[in-house]
Amino acid sequence: MEFSKDLNVKVTINKHDGVISENIIGVTLNDHILYKIVKSMLQTFDTISITRIRKCKNDECILHFVDKSKGGKRKWCDMETCGNRVKAASFYKRKRENTRK
Repeated sequence: MEFSKDLNVKVTINKHDGVISENIIGVTLNDHILYKIVKSMLQTFDTISITRIRKCKNDECILHFVDKSKGGKRKWCDMETCGNRVKAASFYKRKRENTRK
């Protein structure tokens, strides 16, 4: 996957009570939203092992998540939606197969 997009941001350096801080905002609303997403991704990659970032096992879901489970075997982005759907579909499939026999 290749991603190429110009990101236009405005950087402001502030000094208040001897403390220097930066303020970064996107020039447009789209730039600002994209900047926030990219910043969040970079912070995640910097603090979380790449092996803990997973794609949801529900084939219809496009989400990725950080697996913070103790054993590191989480499969779904959310158990109440994706996990339940996959398990329910599997259950009903087995039930249909058993009634055909």
